[in-house]
Amino acid sequence: MMSIAQIADQGYNNINKMLLRANELAVQSTNKIYKDADRIALNNEIQNIIDEIDNIATGIGFNNTSLINSSIKQIN
Repeated sequence: MMSIAQIADQGYNNINKMLLRANELAVQSTNKIYKDADRIALNNEIQNIIDEIDNIATGIGFNNTSLINSSIKQIN
């Protein structure tokens, strides 16, 4: 069970880092020095981050059960 918890914890840590990066990009995009093309590039990076978060949420699993994106409350 300890290894399952460690795997899930690492997934949550990775998601947290990605959300922090997405927040940085969102704040950065409000800066007046960026042009529309720059904001599009920032938005594309945010979309890639969202896709990767989805991959982590569905990809981290144990015994064919997702540890992050699952409705199962107990692992036997």
